[in-house]
Amino acid sequence: MNRTQAVRPDSRAIAAIRPVRPADQAALVDFFAGLSAQTCYLRFFGPLTLTPALLHLLSGGAANAVVAVRGGVIVGHAMAADRTDPKDPEGARMTDIGVVVADAWQGRGLGSALVRALVAGAKARGVTCFPGMRLGPDPAPAGPAATAPGKSRPPGRSGRGSPPGR
Repeated sequence: MNRTQAVRPDSRAIAAIRPVRPADQAALVDFFAGLSAQTCYLRFFGPLTLTPALLHLLSGGAANAVVAVRGGVIVGHAMAADRTDPKDPEGARMTDIGVVVADAWQGRGLGSALVRALVAGAKARGVTCFPGMRLGPDPAPAGPAATAPGKSRPPGRSGRGSPPGR
């Protein structure tokens, strides 16, 4: 994956999006430690306990992972884990995507840019389905993650409850 830029409507880059590197582990620990309880809930469906195994996975272990970086600091993270659709007799390739953006950087288009980067990579790997589960106030996803050729739009909220403090 090439390095890309997340841009604002005024065309000024706000963060570079690139693949996660092994050298990013300490910065990822700092990034995840800085997330609010609500943001952790919306991404991980509960509190985050960053074990060595989870850090390895978030660092791109068995998945494709990208980060948004501004001024040398990670401000967003996204990953895609590919699998075969067990309900499809032809074995369609699908990927599950998880995205989280630092609280102070939410609402600036970083999440959408991270998803676009993952979707482009997934399509290049032959993925045709992007199922989804969302928590939070945003409506169902739109754009490249909302649908893939021949597949339906992912469901809206999961109904798994409310984030802490609500």
